[in-house]
Amino acid sequence: MFGSYEVEYGGRRYFGNVSLREFHIFDYNDILYLADVERMAAYPISRRLAELIIHVSSTSGCLVSESVILELRKLNLISDEEEVPPEIPPAGKPAGVAGGADYPVVNISLFLAQ
Repeated sequence: MFGSYEVEYGGRRYFGNVSLREFHIFDYNDILYLADVERMAAYPISRRLAELIIHVSSTSGCLVSESVILELRKLNLISDEEEVPPEIPPAGKPAGVAGGADYPVVNISLFLAQ
């Protein structure tokens, strides 16, 4: 398969064949969270960002604007890049997210018992 590539058109940069790391998006108390599978951590995200992530992951061959790439890099979702831990917002209402929570979800653990 072809690697990622960059195109400039109309003074703007776009990226193709963007490959994302494994993730899950879930809703808790009307707040969307992005679960990073590799780090076993969760981060609150806006609905707009969730829609962008789903769109990029579900369409192969689409061109992604530089602004979307920057947001994906903040969350360290692009698979072929060096790992940089994303910024975790402080407790309370996450930026750009409707509603709020006293303690946002930041880790997910699964304990198994026989």
